[in-house]
Amino acid sequence: MTDNNETEEINTQSKQIEEFKVDLNYNSHMAQLAIWMPEGKHEMRVVAKDKDKSLECVFVQMHHNVEEGREAYDKLDDGQKIKDLFARTGFGKICK
Repeated sequence: MTDNNETEEINTQSKQIEEFKVDLNYNSHMAQLAIWMPEGKHEMRVVAKDKDKSLECVFVQMHHNVEEGREAYDKLDDGQKIKDLFARTGFGKICK
């Protein structure tokens, strides 16, 4: 999330919604929405792990601007909306 090889501070907003931790990471150019779940307590594909907090990232969505990212972040205000997002995008559950 840098431009022209310059570093720019990345800001983060986080909220806990039921078993999900939702992060919005952003700078002045773009935003990233990330959804985390407790390690080993789900059947989702894992994008990244945070061993310090025993969390696994199960969803990442990039946004072309901060406003779009904030809107997506604000819309996720209950667990069912997160589950619906997984179903709509086809992202997540491991096929067996």
